[in-house]
Amino acid sequence: PQGPVALPGIYTVTLEAAGTTHSTELEIEADPRRPMTVADRMARQDALMSMHRLAKPVYEAGRALSRLQEQMSEAQELLGQHESAPGSLTTELEAIQEELEAIDDLLGDVRGWTRVAGDMQQSSLSPTEDMLWQVDRAWEEAPGVIERINELITQRVPAFHDALDEEGVRPDPGEALEVPRRGG
Repeated sequence: PQGPVALPGIYTVTLEAAGTTHSTELEIEADPRRPMTVADRMARQDALMSMHRLAKPVYEAGRALSRLQEQMSEAQELLGQHESAPGSLTTELEAIQEELEAIDDLLGDVRGWTRVAGDMQQSSLSPTEDMLWQVDRAWEEAPGVIERINELITQRVPAFHDALDEEGVRPDPGEALEVPRRGG
C-alpha cells in the first residue's frame, strides 16, 4: 500500500540507472492550504505511519481468512458426500465456520477503522479525536484477530484435516489414466 505523503523538509534523492548514480537534494514545502503546527503535523504523520504499518497485516489476515473459508466450504461438500462420517466432524466443521464468521466480523471492524488513514491523508486539518480513537481501536483489535486466525491455521484446521483424513473423507482424485505407448 502507498504510504503517507512526505513531511516538509530537505531530502536527498538518489537515482541509479545503467550503472550510473545521480543524487540531488529535494525540498518539500508544507502545503499552505494545510495550516498546521509542527506538533499537529507530526501527530498526523505518526497516525498515518501507524496505519501504514497495520495495512499489510490486515490485508494478509483477510486473504488468510478467505482461504480458510474456502477450505471449510470444500470440507462441507466432502462431508456431504460421505454420509457415514461421524457427526463429530460436522460439529467441528460448524464450530470452525462460526469462529470464521466471528473473526470476519471483527476484521471488518478493523478494516473500517484503518480507512481513517485515507480521511487523514486528504484532510487539511489535524487528526480529530475520533480519527485518533479509530487508529487506537484498530491497533487494539488487529493483533487479537490475527492471533485467532493463526490459531486456526496452525492448530485447529490441521487437526480437523487430520480427523477428516482418518475417516477417509478426502477428495476423490479420479481414475488413473491409460498411458499411451508408441507402437505399431
